[in-house]
Amino acid sequence: MNPAFDLHPIQAVTGLPIYSDSVTSIDGATLFLARTQSGPRLGVLAARESPLRSRFDRDVTESGGQLLSLCPLTHANAVALREALLWLQPRPLGLRTSAGCGDRLGLATPGHVRAARQVQERPGQPVLGMIFAQQSIREMTRTARTPEQVLDDATSGTFQEGWRASVGADADHLKTLTDLERCAAVGYSFFTIDPGEHVDSGADKAGSQALLAAFEALPWPQLETTPADLRARYANLRFDLGDRALALDQETLARAGVKYGRAVAHTVRMYRRLVEVRGARAFELEASVDETATPTSPAEHAFIASELKRLGVRWVSLAPRLVGRFEKGVDYIGDLHAFERDLAAHAAIARAMGPYKLSLHSGSDKFSIYPIAAQHAQESGRKAQCEDAEVGNTRARTTWNRFRALETKEDRGEP
Repeated sequence: MNPAFDLHPIQAVTGLPIYSDSVTSIDGATLFLARTQSGPRLGVLAARESPLRSRFDRDVTESGGQLLSLCPLTHANAVALREALLWLQPRPLGLRTSAGCGDRLGLATPGHVRAARQVQERPGQPVLGMIFAQQSIREMTRTARTPEQVLDDATSGTFQEGWRASVGADADHLKTLTDLERCAAVGYSFFTIDPGEHVDSGADKAGSQALLAAFEALPWPQLETTPADLRARYANLRFDLGDRALALDQETLARAGVKYGRAVAHTVRMYRRLVEVRGARAFELEASVDETATPTSPAEHAFIASELKRLGVRWVSLAPRLVGRFEKGVDYIGDLHAFERDLAAHAAIARAMGPYKLSLHSGSDKFSIYPIAAQHAQESGRKAQCEDAEVGNTRARTTWNRFRALETKEDRGEP
């Protein structure tokens, strides 16, 4: 409950149960979320002269010299709420610990907020960067939702629970310019570019003649280089990873180029369009090649990062295809020692070529790898970003109380 407010006057005026943590006073008005028989309503209790009064689509009644508005949770009202309460506006989160929650149905954000708050209250815990709005276009299509609905539902849940730290909003696994533009127009702050359809996993086992032909056939104008220039650049290039150096011989370079060259070109195209449509509004980008058939080797990771940097892309995180399997809702499937060696190598590259974060997708319920991820994130001076689970400081233990924190208040019969 928000101790700064006495709920009784608001309840007396509205006759409704109030979500206590939502109550906020600003510009001569009190904003809150109330429960009604037809669902939650945004409440605005304001003096007649309050500038906030006219921002919301509302029905107005007068009580005790103040005007009461009970507003439906429409897109227009969600936009107005974000404009009034700046901490609800998605913004870049940088290299701090971040976690994307992936509320697929628009109902779980209150529970996500309470779980995040539990983690945040641990002694010594750094400030979390929470991404409550996170959904891919594929998931939106399957659940019949829009980018606006995903963002608005997260706004409502965040407001309900009184979360006032910075939040991001992730337009996840974007594959087309059209989908990117849709999400950018709504106000997302984080854009996960998925060029997986442009990754050629067959390069791993291609014969020398087929590999050479595929290398020569890469979209060199889009990559803004030539085969000869690319070979010359990497001939004497060494990536200093601290405890070791990494070099790409001609065959390794060819395989990396064939496998990921078109993916790099697609990511560059998406990034440059994002710069155009966002204008002066800051944003963050992730390059994600995790949904592919074969793992990303450290050499291939270095190639991707080197080429993106050469082509002017700025990114905050990268999701390589790690060894093993990351299936939703179950623990990591694979050899933990192999996973640790792989993650350590990718973390070293992210340190040397960034710094930027490594992103672990489908990270929920991966209890066996949380300590490994936390260790290498701490060694990197950063934290791992993980879809659906807070990984950075997890100790790979989950208690009944932690699960209960994911329930909504309605589940427990509370307002």
